Amino acid sequence: MILKIDTRERNNELYDLLLELCDNVVDEVQTIGDYNWYNNDGTHTGITIEVKFMDTDDFYNSLSSGHLNTQLLDLSQFPHPFLLIIGKYDAKHYRHRFTRDQFIDKKASIAVRTQVKPIWFERVSDAAKFISSLPRQLEKGEMVDTFIFTRHSHTKNKLNHNLNQFLGLPSIGVKKAEKLCDKYTTFYNFLKDVELGNVTDLPKSSREYVAAIIGMDEDKLISEVDKWRGIPGLGTTNIKKYIAQGYTRELFIASIQLGKLKVNKKTTEWCIAQKK
Repeated sequence: MILKIDTRERNNELYDLLLELCDNVVDEVQTIGDYNWYNNDGTHTGITIEVKFMDTDDFYNSLSSGHLNTQLLDLSQFPHPFLLIIGKYDAKHYRHRFTRDQFIDKKASIAVRTQVKPIWFERVSDAAKFISSLPRQLEKGEMVDTFIFTRHSHTKNKLNHNLNQFLGLPSIGVKKAEKLCDKYTTFYNFLKDVELGNVTDLPKSSREYVAAIIGMDEDKLISEVDKWRGIPGLGTTNIKKYIAQGYTRELFIASIQLGKLKVNKKTTEWCIAQKK
């Protein structure tokens, strides 16, 4: 498997240790999480890890500013989200700001109120070993069965984070975002469906955005019909007809250039002009 590490994480001890422990490490900007495990075929394993350090006030500052809550919502879109808190709790350093009991209560709150698993390591080396061992544990499969629960019908989430994720896609309006939200329970499921080639009706700017997130060639997200767009004199109905007959865009153009296929004058002239 491939461990993708956010480029902003290069200058720390954890990064150096992971380079030694993991066979395949890639530096790349990560939109969610600092560390993400990918399969060798480029698909996401669902393991995403956010790291906060105690000695630099990273955890405390993110908590105080509210930024941590946003990050936890982002992480919760994945099946296996982790929040690693690294470093010792220093009572003198956090005096009058953050007691040890408050620190422990916050970890408990995250564990119960979100999907994210908060784990505290006092030693950086232990955190590195934990991250490196996650793929092996994933390959072993689930340890317990899941259970079915029903959300109370009168409960309303004031912040529909899943909807906000779709609204963050370029050129996607509220109606389209709501349809996607109804179809996909999490943004992660949407991304997985995109990887499988089941979502081919995204606007160009959204395709570019999603392709960057999942590390996929943008052209693979374009529907076969859209690949034909730009050929003058061809409407959607005719495009679908030629596709059904086994033509690709390239074969269609080549067949006209060779005189093997007769179409309208406008389309013919354009296809022949592509030869030059």
